[in-house]
This record gives sequence, structure tokens and C-alpha cells, in this order.
Amino acid sequence: MIPKSLLQWLEIAQKEHWAIPVSVVKNISGALAVMEHSSKNARPLMIEVVFPKAGLLLDRGELKVDAEIESSSAPIFLACANIKKESDATPAINAGYDIIHWDGHGADYHKTIKIVRRIVKYVHKHHAYVEVSLGLRGTMTNPEQAARFARETLCDVVDVEVFGKGKKTDTALLKNLHRLIPCFLAVRSSPEDARTHTLLCKYGIVKIV
Repeated sequence: MIPKSLLQWLEIAQKEHWAIPVSVVKNISGALAVMEHSSKNARPLMIEVVFPKAGLLLDRGELKVDAEIESSSAPIFLACANIKKESDATPAINAGYDIIHWDGHGADYHKTIKIVRRIVKYVHKHHAYVEVSLGLRGTMTNPEQAARFARETLCDVVDVEVFGKGKKTDTALLKNLHRLIPCFLAVRSSPEDARTHTLLCKYGIVKIV
């Protein structure tokens, strides 16, 4: 049976140690070009739009994503990134996005927990998922804090920062994050070499932007 939901694909990626690639696009033309290229692949692809990029929130129906999926062997999922207000989740869900990314960089930790709890409840009710970024941008992730956040909000994906000086992967930190955080992990900075990519996937990274 071919997996249908993003959750099913994330589970497969985690089990088989690979990550769903993400293409960030600025407009409909960019999204359509990515979709056309992805038709040659069997694994899923994610198209991500930064909210609200150029005042535009791409609509699933407008992109004809569902029709594209029917004619392609590659599942296509839509992500709406960098939501900073609770009210921003509604237009993204209405547009048919599969996952909403909450940008919590630099935000108050306790206030963010309360906000993300409400967003998760709303988004899950519409059969979509929530990804969260925490801490200060450019600083490595605190495993205990991220694990607590995931448990208290029931978010689906936590973005982690595991690259130190010179973009070197902190393997001990990566292993600890994988061990402690009770949800899927993502990185929002693409590794530049295959060895790093393999290491990330080995320890739970299932989404790479």
C-alpha cells in the first residue's frame, strides 16, 4: 500500500534513514517547475513558501497539486514557513498546506508554548501538521528544552541546529536530540556533503530545507 499522508512518509523516512527534501519557492512558476522535476522521483518532495512571500500564499487548488500527484509517482506536500502570528495559521490551512512552520526564534519560551499548543490543536483538527523553530537563530539547540517543548505542545516536527563553527556537525548533540525529543526532527540548513547528509538521517533528521 502506497503511503498517502505526510505523517506516514515521515515515519518511513525515519525508519529507513533518509530525509524529505524541501524546495523553497517564491511564486507559482517556481512551484510548478519543482513539481515537474519531481515527477521523475518516487520519494516525496516538499514545496515550501515563506509566509507571506511577496504577499502571496500559494493555494493547493491553484497549483493543481492533487492532480499532479495523481499523474506522478512522487507525492508532493506543501509547507508554509515562518508563521509568526497565531492568526496566520488559518489562511495557510484554508489554502491546503500540509504542514505549518512556526518561527519561534527569539520568542519568549513560555508564551510560545501556549501559542503553539493552540495552533497544534487547530491544525491537527484539519489533518495537517506543525513544525517549530526554537531558541536564538544561529545557536545550537538545547536538547532538554526542545524535548520539553515537544512534549508540552504535541508539535510534530522540531527544527534543530547542530552545526558549530565551520558548519561542522556536533554529532554528540545530534545523538542527544534524537534520543530525547519525542517527535520528528528537521534542519533548516542543507548539508553541503553526502557524508553529513547521511549522518543527519541516521540520527532522526527526516526533513532538510
